[in-house]
Amino acid sequence: MLICILKTNERDTVDDETLTPFVDALSATLIIMVLVAISFILQTTLSLEASARNFISIQDGGFTAVERTPYNPFDFQRPLRIDTDKKELLYFVNFTLSNEDIINIKTSMSSEKTLNIMMRSNQSQEKATINMLRFIQLMSLPKAIEIKTEIIESGSTVNRLTWSN
Repeated sequence: MLICILKTNERDTVDDETLTPFVDALSATLIIMVLVAISFILQTTLSLEASARNFISIQDGGFTAVERTPYNPFDFQRPLRIDTDKKELLYFVNFTLSNEDIINIKTSMSSEKTLNIMMRSNQSQEKATINMLRFIQLMSLPKAIEIKTEIIESGSTVNRLTWSN
């Protein structure tokens, strides 16, 4: 009976030669899983970088791709949209207006005695106030017009400035 047990144990002996195929298979599987994970991470990173570099803005009723430059507080950018019929200006951080834009906005503001300017902004109160003052300065309105302003906090990434009489 003792001899049978020894023979069974000899067959079930685990040594380096019997484990080598299993170790090779496991390490190959692990390498493939790591390579697949790295390829997914790289693909996601590259697609996010490309989509962050380009964004879609609505201009003149159509979609156009615009190259977004890094934010610089001293670099004023064109607004996303100026709609004088709706009396609104859409922008991201700050804005600059051409002389033609200023004339169009001024003509949309009738010559009433009061002007209400409302800003929905995701920026801090200070930045929103600076943008509001910049808009009023660019319009160079007559001193006889009473200007009422209101800044409302918004969760949108696009800031909206509207005016009404």
